[in-house]
Amino acid sequence: PFRRLAAVAIMLVAGPALAQIPGILPGPTKAPANQTAEATPATAAPRALAEAQLAEARRQQEAARLEDGSAPATDDLPANERQRVLDRLVLVYGERVNLIDETATLKKSAAEMQDKPALAAEFSGPPPYPTLRIDALRDEFELMSERLKHRESTRLVLETQKQGLIEAQRRASEALRLADDRLARAKGETELKKERGNRELAALRLQLSEAEVTNVGIVLQGAQAEIQALELSTAETQRLVTRVLASQTLPREDVDKQQTRLRDALSKLSTEIDRRAAINTRRLADRERL
Repeated sequence: PFRRLAAVAIMLVAGPALAQIPGILPGPTKAPANQTAEATPATAAPRALAEAQLAEARRQQEAARLEDGSAPATDDLPANERQRVLDRLVLVYGERVNLIDETATLKKSAAEMQDKPALAAEFSGPPPYPTLRIDALRDEFELMSERLKHRESTRLVLETQKQGLIEAQRRASEALRLADDRLARAKGETELKKERGNRELAALRLQLSEAEVTNVGIVLQGAQAEIQALELSTAETQRLVTRVLASQTLPREDVDKQQTRLRDALSKLSTEIDRRAAINTRRLADRERL
């Protein structure tokens, strides 16, 4: 049920530094020598695919740390921009595994939300129905309506966020294209080494952008599934409320109870008004004596 994750072919660019982290960079002319988890067949289960991507990102992260000579402690600051992007990739792919699990649970809950035989059964018999149950039914309808409004607002925020990430992905793709051009024009070992590093970083940034777009897409799918379930469930509950209220007539006992409560409330209100009037009268008398 999940949207297919975009497959990105990544190949190794020649060079002793890059050889320590294979599977990152796409080359413009060479056939892929190795591929990252992003190139795993799209028919694979989404969670298995996400776990493979996470494992590959961690391998690249560790290889980069060894190459840079930095300690693997998790509280260390990244040694450079490449390390920072690799660290971020590990976080994003780890988050994807959790998002897939959460979305699966959310879709299951959404399906259960639409199945409310117990609620309908309480009002399947002839009216009148207990007043407390009618109040509970109306409260549930109002709660579901508010929840639906909140989820719709969340979806709009996610849509805006996704558009921003797509634009960032477009810029990252253009940056990689420019890095390819500069590498193709580079001359001399020093310039070639510099442009290879720049291209490697541009490719990593594009990979990160693509991963972030995919993640927010997973969240959107879960939100959309919940919204659809809420819309159906809210509409069903509204129909039930309408039917129950239209057919409801209070039994004499309930009418007597409500009238008694109303008389008690009016009596208390009258007593309170008299009490406050007496206090105000005394205050006015005190002022006149002064």
